[in-house]
Amino acid sequence: MNKNYYENILNKLKDYFGNINRIDEDFFHELIKAVLSQNTTDKNSIQAYNNLIKIINYDLKNLSNDKYYTKVKESIKIAGLTNQKTKTLFALGKKFFLNQEYLEAEKRIRKLEVSEIINTFLAIDGIGLKTISCAILFGLKKSSFPVDTHISRIVQKIRNKKISKKNIQLEIENSIKDREKLKALHLYLIELGRNICGSRKQDCQVCPIRELCEDYRSK
Repeated sequence: MNKNYYENILNKLKDYFGNINRIDEDFFHELIKAVLSQNTTDKNSIQAYNNLIKIINYDLKNLSNDKYYTKVKESIKIAGLTNQKTKTLFALGKKFFLNQEYLEAEKRIRKLEVSEIINTFLAIDGIGLKTISCAILFGLKKSSFPVDTHISRIVQKIRNKKISKKNIQLEIENSIKDREKLKALHLYLIELGRNICGSRKQDCQVCPIRELCEDYRSK
């Protein structure tokens, strides 16, 4: 594989899609959004997040208070996996917000190395590598490359071989060091998966990276 392979993909996707803007929030808010986004649509996860923030009075510290448990559970129902996600949010709240404000907790997290952050949060049931990587990339503005189902499917297709999500992440992080480029590639690949290279239907003739796709070239 050419050492500039993923850089080339990024450049072609940028030329095709143009700029994709995303408003990033702080670490813990991005982490909560990522938890709620698991196995649901963007529309539902955003609604669940907005419901949640209102029900806890815009104070993440209330995620450590059991009197909010049922209210939170009801507020995020639209995102599915309600029991698991509620347990995860309160495990997060009790670990980080019980005796301190979330901004103080975030300051502590920012002092850690990315590998330490990943290991810390993977210990919480319901937080996987993709979820914590989203919070690192968007919330801490540090280099990380979350791999969702769209990205996993597309990378395996363009490489024409099976690669685990973890290895895809490592491969891309080793190839691209710049955080802004990692963020852009993440967003572009998701856009590609939603609009051109779907799981059931692929419009290869309009795909901007078909020349770099081993699956397309093998046909």
